[in-house]
Amino acid sequence: MPKIYLYFLVFSFSLVGCQKKEVSEEAITAEEEQVQILRKEVMHLHNQTMEKIEPLIGLKSRLKEKGTALRDNPDKVDEVIVVEMLVQSLDKAQTSMREWMQRYNAHKINDDHVKELEFLELEKKNILAVEAQMKTAMDAAEGALAAE
Repeated sequence: MPKIYLYFLVFSFSLVGCQKKEVSEEAITAEEEQVQILRKEVMHLHNQTMEKIEPLIGLKSRLKEKGTALRDNPDKVDEVIVVEMLVQSLDKAQTSMREWMQRYNAHKINDDHVKELEFLELEKKNILAVEAQMKTAMDAAEGALAAE
């Protein structure tokens, strides 16, 4: 009889050990899923921001044309300065996007899910900042062009 209890006890512990392992694997899967969801969210924000690059370049071109036309008029020196500042603002926004992509693409995926989540959270904040910078620069440029 005691042997039966011993076998039962060993069998019970092995079942509990297997169940803990399954829970642990489920937890890793849940963490991996969080990483994938956040990575997709970051890439979606990236794609939305990238869609603004072409219009940004168009605004820059129009501002440069306006600046060239204004340079011929000595009374428009202040406007030329404003136009040049707006072009610089658009350039900085475009550079910020390029630098964000270089940083993001240079990142080696980390097997440590916590560190990968931290990286992705930071990059989400960074791409949102780039998007805001682009929007601000583009709104200002559109305002200056509309005032013609």
